[in-house]
Amino acid sequence: MVALWWLKNYGDWSVFVTNRVNEINSLVSSQFWRHVSVEEEIPWYAITFSNFHSIFRFVSWILRFVKDVTKKREFRVIEELAVHEIEHAEKSLIKIVQAKFFPSEDSFPNMNVITNEEGVKRVKTRITEWSDNLEFIYPIILPGSELVSLPSDRVNVAAVFEVVSVDLAGPLYVKGGQKSWIVLFTCPTYRALHLGLTSSLSTEAFLWPLRRFIARRGRPRVIHSDNGTNFRGTQGELSGIDWEKS
Repeated sequence: MVALWWLKNYGDWSVFVTNRVNEINSLVSSQFWRHVSVEEEIPWYAITFSNFHSIFRFVSWILRFVKDVTKKREFRVIEELAVHEIEHAEKSLIKIVQAKFFPSEDSFPNMNVITNEEGVKRVKTRITEWSDNLEFIYPIILPGSELVSLPSDRVNVAAVFEVVSVDLAGPLYVKGGQKSWIVLFTCPTYRALHLGLTSSLSTEAFLWPLRRFIARRGRPRVIHSDNGTNFRGTQGELSGIDWEKS
């Protein structure tokens, strides 16, 4: 709050504070600075960044700034972020989340919890004697969330492959150096699986395994995809078909 007051107001500050405030305000207008309380800190992170990697990089820059602020200018680090800095930022965020959701040992009923040398809480599993990665043997504890309701296409009674989810796996390299992709047609109701094959990621190439699937399994009522360009192109092709006359 003190730093925010310095940035948004003018006063008879010390020379050091005045120089720092002027330097910051020359780069970013004071109207963009605001206070984030502890209660809204986590949601603010979530809506500001598009993915976890962006959050880790942002926190890494903050931690570097805090570390360099007491150093003389010629000793400050100006290179791109190092891997160990991003890993340190990740651990710092994990500890913030754990402190918020697991404030005491009573937060872990019937669990054997340990705290490692980095201050991160981990759960002790039954495979501690297994010679594998310690990250796997002692997983980090993070808060869970309530399970959401399954969509209607997952729970309502339907014929096999009446509802279909489609995705691609690959590429696979075949003889001659050519690429191929496996097309996975999954029935989300009964978890049945149909495999197809395509030679490219184009709409035209995907239509062939789709035609073979329909010829073998019947025409599905709903097809779910990850909105890839080939799937969107297929949607455009299918929307132009008069199914009543087909």
